[in-house]
Amino acid sequence: MREPVKAVLFDLDGTLLDSRDMLVEAVYQTMQRFNYTTISHQTILHRFGTNFTDYLSELTAGNEEVRRFFLEKKAMVYSANPLFPKVKEGLQELRDRGIRLGMVTNQERELVDTILKKHGIASLFEVVLAREDVPEAKPSPVPLLHAIQQMDLTPSEVMMAGDTYFDWKAAKNAGSSCVLFQFYDTIAGIEQKKDNLFFDFPQFLDYVIPSRKGGSETWLKN
Repeated sequence: MREPVKAVLFDLDGTLLDSRDMLVEAVYQTMQRFNYTTISHQTILHRFGTNFTDYLSELTAGNEEVRRFFLEKKAMVYSANPLFPKVKEGLQELRDRGIRLGMVTNQERELVDTILKKHGIASLFEVVLAREDVPEAKPSPVPLLHAIQQMDLTPSEVMMAGDTYFDWKAAKNAGSSCVLFQFYDTIAGIEQKKDNLFFDFPQFLDYVIPSRKGGSETWLKN
């Protein structure tokens, strides 16, 4: 029988926040602005889930002008991104049911704080770790392990909820279970048999809270 979940660590972009298209377009326009014209939208999509500021630094050999341009462009539009349907209500229900919540994201701290405050969900999270808070980003397990330690839990007591390979890999390396949302096509190439895939937030709640009626589970296949 599956062990009860004591805490869920959420990713932000693509998991709670519908921000993929905006982030990919901001990277693409930045690269075009600085004449890196060989980078396609599809190439950028494959890196969704990583920290795009780090990614741009890799592509441009640490060009600080590129970094500043991207951060400014992203900051102008990021707060307009909506939560996915039923996310706010679902997070509140988890809290009401005694499940502790944290966030581990590769997004920058200033933008994370802005979006959580705007959507009125900041107080629901016990721990929020952004890119600047840890020495390594996902898929490294370091961010998850930091959050787990701060919550005084063990990896086996914590579930990671994300949407990409980077979330899954980080959870596996940390020794935690992982579930993935498929709001986008971002799970290709993940090799596992028993991690769960969800297409909306209520379906995820039915899995985490077995006492809810109408629960369902969909298993990812190799």
